[in-house]
Formats: sequence, C-alpha cells, structure tokens
Amino acid sequence: MWGVPISSQSNKNNFIEKFREVSRNFNETSSKMTEPDVMIKLSDKIVFIEVKYLSSNEIKTGEEFAKYLIPDVEKEKLVESGHYELFRNWAFASKLSYGNDFILINLAPKKLFSSKSQSKLIQFENSLKSTKGKFVKLTWEEILEKVNNKEYDMWFKNYLNKKLDAIR
Repeated sequence: MWGVPISSQSNKNNFIEKFREVSRNFNETSSKMTEPDVMIKLSDKIVFIEVKYLSSNEIKTGEEFAKYLIPDVEKEKLVESGHYELFRNWAFASKLSYGNDFILINLAPKKLFSSKSQSKLIQFENSLKSTKGKFVKLTWEEILEKVNNKEYDMWFKNYLNKKLDAIR
C-alpha cells in the first residue's frame, strides 16, 4: 500500500525501483505516476488491487490508452470499454511481473458490477488476452460474507456492516 512499509528495506527499495522503471518506460512523469491502491509482491506473482468505495471506476475515451498499450489486449475493445484506470493498472502489473503471473483485483461495492456500466466492464475483461494475467471482480459484500462465516470480533463485523450501509 502506498506509504506503508511492510517489507524489508532492501526488498522494498528494489521493488519500488522496478516500479519506477516501468513508469519511465511508459513515459510517465515523476509527478504523475500510476498509483495502484494496493500492490502485493509474492514470490511467484504480483497482485494489484484497485479499490473503490464511494466512487466508480475511472472512465475515459481517447488517446490516453495508447501510452500503455501492451501485447495481449484487443485495442479496439479496450478503448471502447473506457476503463482507463483499470487498464493502466493491468499494463503496469503485466510489465512489473516480467512474464510471471499477475492478478488485478477490482474491489468495489456490488452495485458497481451490476450497474449500467456492467457491459463496459465485461467488454474490458474480454479485451484482456494474457495467459499470465487474471482480472478479478471482488465485492465488499463478498468480503463481509466471508468474515461473517468465521470467528471474527464483533467490532470488525459491525464496522464492515456500517461501511456497507453507507454505500447501499
């Protein structure tokens, strides 16, 4: 997570430098770099999580996509979907994985995946042709369901329920 030191300094610095290298390769400026909400570097894969709570996925149309085009995507479908922010994260995870497996998770309220933008999100998913990458839609409600099936403290369940009530 941005600004959260969770790994050893040498591993963290090495990963951050690789991230900056990918950013430079996409010709991003140092003041406007792509910033996934959560990046998890495992020994055999990278996981990016784009978190949405009260907002929806960023939609754009136009030339922005060209900067991040990578193999294994259907360009026309991708651009037409408008899911620019998700695609930037997909492109970064793809490059940062150096040919290994990667996952992009879109964590959002259930309504985001069943709203009028659902067809465009499906189009985005269908434009991704990587054999190494996986796109996952995960809802806050699914997380709460899993938490409620286990032995978690009541305060945590109540906290999540209040958050979900705010977005319903």
